[in-house]
Amino acid sequence: MAPAEKRQMQQQREGRQQGEIPVHASNDTLKRMPTSLFDLFKIGIGPSSSHTVGPMRAAYRFAEGLADNSVNPGSLDRVTGLRIELFGSLGLTGRGHGTDRGVLLGLMGERPDSVDPATIVARVEAVRTSRELLLFGRRAVPFHLEQDLIFDGAHSLPFHPNGMRFTALPDIASRVFFSVGGGFVVEEGETVAEGGAKTPLPYPFTSADAMLEMGHDHQRRIDEMVLANELAWHPEAEIRSGIARIWQAMQDCTLRGLETEGVLPGGLSVVRRAPSLCKRLGNPSADPLSAMDWLNVWAIARQRRERRRRTRRHRAYQRRRRHHSRGRALLHAIAEWDHRRYRAVLPGRGRHRRIIQGECLDLGCGSRLPG
Repeated sequence: MAPAEKRQMQQQREGRQQGEIPVHASNDTLKRMPTSLFDLFKIGIGPSSSHTVGPMRAAYRFAEGLADNSVNPGSLDRVTGLRIELFGSLGLTGRGHGTDRGVLLGLMGERPDSVDPATIVARVEAVRTSRELLLFGRRAVPFHLEQDLIFDGAHSLPFHPNGMRFTALPDIASRVFFSVGGGFVVEEGETVAEGGAKTPLPYPFTSADAMLEMGHDHQRRIDEMVLANELAWHPEAEIRSGIARIWQAMQDCTLRGLETEGVLPGGLSVVRRAPSLCKRLGNPSADPLSAMDWLNVWAIARQRRERRRRTRRHRAYQRRRRHHSRGRALLHAIAEWDHRRYRAVLPGRGRHRRIIQGECLDLGCGSRLPG
């Protein structure tokens, strides 16, 4: 092994922290490590973390760098054009996953967790018809969507199949990013994905087994360990307000899914099922079997997609709490039922504990360590 690779491996071992994902020079394997719940539970537009949220964040970082006069004085004002290249998986499936929408919004200075979902379609269409893009919300530059946004599925960059290159013309800047999953983005040459200072964690578990072992050794509940880790990064008030924001995004997502009728975008004419199912069920009843019906409705509403595999890439392009699997959508549906049934007797801190414990660690609401 070369000395440079040894040094990089040592840096990766020393730099494990919340929010960090190590980058390997020789392959695209990303090791598991302690990660903040706010990195795991991102609020963003659908349908995909890796193909929509990640490219949007990469595009935002590129545009932000051009607008940062402390790093590149006057760069934004000199831009006369843009060239975006999407490689590998992004090039092959990006159209169906809304990668183009994410990139355009990011270039315009929008973030996945704050963009207004109601404006997305109109803004993207405006870029298409006017052939002009407002870079970082400040600089109007010519942009021909069919020519300047290139889907190159025939080629893949060495590090990861979800690679993309952003170029500001004429020869002002060119940067390569990789969307490595879960909304995480790394730039070519970085050692961690958007990482910060090295911070030791009181419970640095990287797996469920390690988490349970630490809980037994220290006699701590799951939510207590997660909260202790988060306190290494944020004040408690900020953590609780952040969790409340995630929960509200989940509620808003469910409501939109239940109220929005019609056909899912994507060209397959798939009818949205959640609104009609909700109308048929009426209000939740005392019948224990009705819980299963409502779990299905809420899960479908949150996922914004039909169960059939072939429609997976055509979910609605609206902001939502990112789901990494169908199982997690069902978990959120369980949390919804739990919240509606027991919220009258749960104080605010109790609700936060249940969200941290059940939502963040995918163990179900109310899951706790034995004893």
